[in-house]
Amino acid sequence: MRRKLHITAGAAALALLAGTAAHAVETQPQLTLESADMIVDTCLDMARDEGWNLAVALYDQHGNLKRFSRMDGVQAHSIEIAHLKAVTSAKRPAPTGALHDFTYGDPDTSPGAFAFLPGITVLRGGVPIMTESGAHLGGVGVSGATSQQDEDCANAGIEAIADRLAEH
Repeated sequence: MRRKLHITAGAAALALLAGTAAHAVETQPQLTLESADMIVDTCLDMARDEGWNLAVALYDQHGNLKRFSRMDGVQAHSIEIAHLKAVTSAKRPAPTGALHDFTYGDPDTSPGAFAFLPGITVLRGGVPIMTESGAHLGGVGVSGATSQQDEDCANAGIEAIADRLAEH
């Protein structure tokens, strides 16, 4: 009888803990490969229409490569720059252009510390991918045109999935 009571009490405790653990798990929306493809393909289509040769990198919010593409004829350094722009906006939910303005905005203190941190860039063209509710899904980086054109292209790619970002 006593043994049955201990087993029953133990099972009840496990059930309670399992229920608590299930409620303690936080979920975050994830950027699908299909959405990543839409962003990159939109950038590449825009580049073709404008006559630009671009490299486009897309990373998830953990800094892991999700998608990369480079057009024929893109300059070799644009490949690395696109990756840096994407990683910067994937790890920190801010456009690289905003980091540029922050870093070089005050002539008395420019350049700021961001200009010297390894593994990030303050060149325009890196844009975070955010849901409408503010969840950070990653970042896209574009390089090969002017910095403003790179940023415009990244924004156009993200706009291509605006309906999906609004769902979260």
